Amino acid sequence: ESAICGDVEQHNEKLCSFTTKALHIQLDRIETVGQPDRRDSLGVCVEQQNGYDSLQRDKAVCISTNGAVFVNGKEMTNQLPAVTSGSTVTFDMEVVQLGPPSTEGGNFKLRVTISSNNREVVFDWVLDQCCVSLYFGCSFLYPGWKVLVF
Repeated sequence: ESAICGDVEQHNEKLCSFTTKALHIQLDRIETVGQPDRRDSLGVCVEQQNGYDSLQRDKAVCISTNGAVFVNGKEMTNQLPAVTSGSTVTFDMEVVQLGPPSTEGGNFKLRVTISSNNREVVFDWVLDQCCVSLYFGCSFLYPGWKVLVF
């Protein structure tokens, strides 16, 4: 998986500091699409992991190209419109505290909003440990996809 570091530190805030500062990633536009596959996805993960053919896995939230939303590898019942040429997808994340502040691990919650083609889904993503960085990634099985990130 190719990842662009979405390091929260560049926004002068760490997720561990429990601020209300939000992380915002916008895919400005899907320029062209290749042959779709059920494993194709766009999303955010806690750690960069090699050897996976999809972001539909643990420690990641993503939208598949057919509009299915996955949290930690499990498909949600809510679905967004399919990702097609000209689509705009946005990921917004805000820290929500679950217990006393600690950098030693524990339960941390991010409020995630994924918007696609004028529809959105909002959910809480619970992490088992503090994360300093989040990574944006795109995973496509077949060539031909062109994504602009803003």
